[in-house]
Amino acid sequence: MKKKWLLLMLKKNRLLFLTAIFFCSSAFAENFNRIGYLSVNASKDYQIFINDSLLNQGSFSKLALKPGDYDLSALNPNNLSWLNRGFIQNIEIIHGETTTVFIPVSEYITIRSKPFGSEIYNENRLIGTTPLVLSSEKYNGKNFILKKAGFEDKSFVILKNNKNYSFDLVQKDNDKNFPNPVLNANLEKNNFNWLKEGLVVTSLLSSWASFYFKREADKNYDKYLHSADPQMMQYYFNRTGDFDKYSEIAIGVSVVALGTYIYILISD
Repeated sequence: MKKKWLLLMLKKNRLLFLTAIFFCSSAFAENFNRIGYLSVNASKDYQIFINDSLLNQGSFSKLALKPGDYDLSALNPNNLSWLNRGFIQNIEIIHGETTTVFIPVSEYITIRSKPFGSEIYNENRLIGTTPLVLSSEKYNGKNFILKKAGFEDKSFVILKNNKNYSFDLVQKDNDKNFPNPVLNANLEKNNFNWLKEGLVVTSLLSSWASFYFKREADKNYDKYLHSADPQMMQYYFNRTGDFDKYSEIAIGVSVVALGTYIYILISD
């Protein structure tokens, strides 16, 4: 009798054990198969990243992802403006749903003048001095006035399809007939403005290049860590070293250019 009772208990426990395994397996499978979708509407020039990993160039639809929070970013590598900070947004992927993100196209306009350092006014409000970069979307169709002591004012309008504005200011007649020594001295200094602008642009472009090379080095190092092929491991390791070297050279050029620019400003 006792023996039969033990056998019955074993059968019941085995049944309970198998039932528990079945429910746990079903729950795991359901959780494993849970996915959501991501669609991105963007210009073909934009590189799309998820958590710093490159996904695609331009738009795509219904990319399967596990539910959770992600950092979505987009960058146009062809835009070398220092205002090009790209697009960054935190998104949530929900099981069975499609998250759609529209990435706006940001365009900029550049205003230059000769002589350098002319004041730019919009509706009697000082916006900045030349050279200046502005948002095309914000100032499209707006009227502007360039002002510089000793020169005639210059009015212009921001047009939708024009991204670069360059003006040669005309010296006032009374200043031509009666030269102002202080003004002439300033004009002589402005002969070096092309050098100042070049140094600023060089410093900014070198900084951007350093960031780009560093990012490429990190990507290749990550590939090196995850590669199982010895030949490819050596390839990715060498590329990591090369990109690190390029990054160091670029940041060095940026520092030298910026230091030279500051020295010229102090000397003036």
